[in-house]
Amino acid sequence: MGDVARETGARSVEDDREIAPGSVRTDVELVAARVHQLRAVDPLGRITVIVDSPAAGRHLLRVLAANAPIFNVEPITLGTLVERFSSVSVAQDQEILLAAAHTCGAIEDFGDVRREVSTVAAVARVFRELSRIPVDEWPATQSGVSSIVLTACREMAGSLSGALAHDWIGDASVRLQGDSAHASLGSIVAHEATLRHGTRAGFGPVIAALNSRTEVVALAESTQRIHTVIEAAHPLAEALAVIQRVLAAGPGSGGIGIALSDPSIYAREVAHLLDAAGIPWHGLTGRTLLETRTARTALAMIAVTPDLRRDQISAVVEPGLITVNGFRLRFAAFENLTRRTGFDDGGVATRRSAAVAGGDDWTRLNLIEDGAADEEQWRVEQRDATAELVGTCARLATAASGNYRQLGAQLLAALALVARDSDPAEAGARTVIDTLARQWRDHGMPLPSSARGAAELLSRSLNVGVNANSAPRSRVVVGTVAQMRSLDLDHLFVLGAGEGSCPTVPAEDPLLPDAERQQVTGLSTVSDRIAEQGEDWRTALRAARAVTVSYARDSLRSNVEQFASRYLDRVPAAKPDRVVRVGGIAQVIREAASDGSHDGWLVNEHHFRLASGLAGKRPGTDHVERSRDCRNARDAGLLSEWNGYVPEAGRRYVRDHSGGVADEYSASALENYLTCPHAYLVEKVVGATRLDRPENADEVKAKDRGSLVHKIFELVTAEWTSGRIRDVDELRRCAYEFESASIASFEASFAVGDGFAWEVLKERIHHAVDEWCLDVSAMLGGSDVADGSPGPISGERAFGRAAGRPVSYTVRESGRALNLRGSIDRVDVYDTPDGRAARVVDYKTANPDTYKDFRDPARAGSFADLTAGGKLVQPGIYLAAVRADADIAALCPRSWTIGYHVFDARGDLRKAEMTVTADAEEAFDQLMNEIDAGFAAGFYAPIGIGGRSHAYCAACHVGVFDAAQAHADALAEAWLELRSDETTDFNRSGVES
Repeated sequence: MGDVARETGARSVEDDREIAPGSVRTDVELVAARVHQLRAVDPLGRITVIVDSPAAGRHLLRVLAANAPIFNVEPITLGTLVERFSSVSVAQDQEILLAAAHTCGAIEDFGDVRREVSTVAAVARVFRELSRIPVDEWPATQSGVSSIVLTACREMAGSLSGALAHDWIGDASVRLQGDSAHASLGSIVAHEATLRHGTRAGFGPVIAALNSRTEVVALAESTQRIHTVIEAAHPLAEALAVIQRVLAAGPGSGGIGIALSDPSIYAREVAHLLDAAGIPWHGLTGRTLLETRTARTALAMIAVTPDLRRDQISAVVEPGLITVNGFRLRFAAFENLTRRTGFDDGGVATRRSAAVAGGDDWTRLNLIEDGAADEEQWRVEQRDATAELVGTCARLATAASGNYRQLGAQLLAALALVARDSDPAEAGARTVIDTLARQWRDHGMPLPSSARGAAELLSRSLNVGVNANSAPRSRVVVGTVAQMRSLDLDHLFVLGAGEGSCPTVPAEDPLLPDAERQQVTGLSTVSDRIAEQGEDWRTALRAARAVTVSYARDSLRSNVEQFASRYLDRVPAAKPDRVVRVGGIAQVIREAASDGSHDGWLVNEHHFRLASGLAGKRPGTDHVERSRDCRNARDAGLLSEWNGYVPEAGRRYVRDHSGGVADEYSASALENYLTCPHAYLVEKVVGATRLDRPENADEVKAKDRGSLVHKIFELVTAEWTSGRIRDVDELRRCAYEFESASIASFEASFAVGDGFAWEVLKERIHHAVDEWCLDVSAMLGGSDVADGSPGPISGERAFGRAAGRPVSYTVRESGRALNLRGSIDRVDVYDTPDGRAARVVDYKTANPDTYKDFRDPARAGSFADLTAGGKLVQPGIYLAAVRADADIAALCPRSWTIGYHVFDARGDLRKAEMTVTADAEEAFDQLMNEIDAGFAAGFYAPIGIGGRSHAYCAACHVGVFDAAQAHADALAEAWLELRSDETTDFNRSGVES
């Protein structure tokens, strides 16, 4: 039982007495510990826990049941709470864990809430009323112990104002801290939505209140170095909370640095968040100043205000980015846009003007047609827009923050420069100049003496602090890692290390200036930028006394692991020493125990429940049958061991369900068996499909996106191998026709939207098709197509018994023959100086990051090293299949290569080709030996180095099968009436081979 408790993260009441320094506990663990405490006082009392989803409730029940049977514990959602208060008398004694307060009797008229009133509004009333009740007057339970809460309602923080949120979270938590009955409750508050929306005005104090009572990162009190990697819903807010704790600890010998891995991503939000929290800071780059919300909008207003000479502004505000309809564009690109839409210097003739949403938090700019036929009305609108612009700059110049004051003065100087050099004879220019002069006098701003003086002032101000010798006034500095390396820092925060590829404006974009068109590479990868600045990162990270790497929850975990392994010397084996999930119902990601006491990878209990149909809305008949098979296997004791080992009775069950066909194994299934045992269990053994959420703004699932690209390649290959294509031009024409038809069909079948991200994705697909055509053209060597010409000779070539091409592989150690089946994406023949060679090509279009090492073999080591993750099982089997194919063997190639075409939706079609050597053959044989040994022993996952699987699947949480779960299963099944909120869907089309 102790092993189970360690893996589930559950803690007993005795373990909750003290949180040791450096420990990390999730909100679920804290709530579970508190529930155990309440149960120890009142064994029969009713406990109701507010959760954000039914899945969260089921997870909490599993954690509770792992230590001891828990009775009369009910998880409910906020929607259920509102409905219950509408039908149940408020005088009824109920123990509600809501905002660290007992809601019974708190609001007399809550039962009159109408059904159509939203959950957010109803709960807001609860919190407002509770804030007026002294903590000592909160109703107690029959046992005399008041209740607590885990607030995890995402929709609430997005709707409530910052002041109200601070009242019911911050103030209530402060009062609870002083109450002996609630002394340990403040540390339980962990509000995911507040962290996510931390950039809202007024939420800074809320974030501070929450994180000061939530143990997230244990900072070293001495000078001992500590490296921490945080995965958070909002990494900026999390970093801010730690910064506030460091500042509160008193002055240190050095400063606090915030290193931006990519200033274009985080600079604006960092500046706004620090200012909103009232933390003095010093910007080392002009971009950190220019990309604040208000400053960015002011730059946009300068660019579109009629009759202002934009060509004179561009020289001094070129680094700035502006926002048009939600998209960030360079200033030069925006100049092209304004001219194309009529915003030339002759603004009167075009009858257009700019309408900008008002307020200090302007973030969007919309271009609208001005239907006014009256020139005087246009002048009035122009004058009002100019007045608003100058007023905004003046408010900036008089703001409390020194950074905003500096920026406001710079923008006002730029406006004065434009007004002074404008031609009074131009239509409307006199109105602009008069308005500027009046506003200038009202705010006491001196006009610059010359245009050159204003430009120099602005340029010098925007680059303040670049010289390391200029000591900042604040302990907190923000900039690039190159600027951090020479500073004395107590703590260095790294933001954005987990970001992947950032979409850039494609080269074909009509808004892109001609001078920049040739410089666009089409892909902006943060990890590549970090690698280019490797020495700067090593110097800065080693010089800082403490380092915290914070990255967004939706970022690429592989990038973070890569960063940690290269630059954080305290993090072993390319894995962070701690990964903390902050807020919501989430658990710390744990790997299997490294003490060697187990024999295999842990089977994922959460995925087992998905496969069993317990978490689905309406599982199909086929999934019900598979669920029954899986449940029978567990009930028969086949899955009873916590270490993932399946006893003797389960060996045939594993083997019969491994490839879908007895004694014949799918190439993709065997690779999945090695690289992701959890997905193998769910998809290949049980037959269900895990929920695949979109990973990009285009809202297209990775599998669907990959199928689209794969289908285009398949159609073009089939056309080529049929002999209907005779030259390169015809090849391109055919490829583009298939591309257009496939994309049109895809758009008709899937809700892809019509946004900028989908357009970028289509451009990437077009570029990938171009690369495919270039690859085939290179094999031809510029000649026309003829019989026997180099190029693809087969596409989607099936092998196995059903295809009439049986393939058998003999395992070296056991001598057992494995019958194989599958389909080869493409087989090529091409000419080399040593004769004709053949190549097996495998398309990787749905999950390209798994194969990132193949893009740079030199970085990963030898070809044999690349097989360590089991990634070469599939092409290795394909190679064995084509060698056994009589038609292909007749070509008698002298050498074979394995090629990967990896399509990255955030990048291009990347190709990798490696010659099959003796080392590679040996590595492939070893992989097949491990697979055979795993099947023979009855393991779902093979034995790897250190007693664990070769590859770690970041999408899978480690769970267990154990007899102790039976009680939690019974509770969860009785709670299934709440599952209507689930969004899990199953693939009803059957098992993909």
